[in-house]
Amino acid sequence: MKKTVITMLFALVTMMAMGQKSVEWDKPTTEYGTHYGDGFFQLALDVTKVELKDSETVVHITAIQCPDYPDSWFQFASDTYLKVGNNRYTVLSADGIELDKQTRTNKDGKRDVVFHFPSLPKGIKSFDFIEGDGEGAFQI
Repeated sequence: MKKTVITMLFALVTMMAMGQKSVEWDKPTTEYGTHYGDGFFQLALDVTKVELKDSETVVHITAIQCPDYPDSWFQFASDTYLKVGNNRYTVLSADGIELDKQTRTNKDGKRDVVFHFPSLPKGIKSFDFIEGDGEGAFQI
């Protein structure tokens, strides 16, 4: 009897683990760009990876600024959200940046930032990344 219970628990745990699959989009295509033909730009945002997990959605972005402009900064608003249809998924936290605070890139002109959002619906093919609703907010 004890072996049967242990076997059933093991089978249940295994099935639960198999159901928690995540999908990764590596270097997804975006419609955002700030590069100009002459090579000068203020800020470029490169979405490097999106992780669609059962527990959360994780968006990895590399922010790039020209290191020739030492006074340049950027920030992400705390009301940054993902939009799927008419539904908003507001940012839960961010790594590599403090929301609502002016931030500079590293000496190489880059800064890696990771955003954590609630999980998005299964099977989505696209979403909008919107940096709040304020004036000058960007959308990817």
